Amino acid sequence: EGGKGLEIISRVGQSWHPVVVFYDKSLNIVEYYEFNEKKERVVLPIPTGAVYAKIKDYYMIENIKKGLRVYLHSD
Repeated sequence: EGGKGLEIISRVGQSWHPVVVFYDKSLNIVEYYEFNEKKERVVLPIPTGAVYAKIKDYYMIENIKKGLRVYLHSD
């Protein structure tokens, strides 16, 4: 509650092909973001009604195996 944006940053030297899915409280998909190009950082608005988020790599989990930093923005 209270978050307006989600910032996801990969570790230094790592890049990934982000897929971020936002779900409501009943686990219905509210918004789906997919990037086919490599990214080190993405900032996404949190859709109205979103309660959960799933973050993964489009191709393989090894691209984010060393970790991601996730920040919730309130403005």
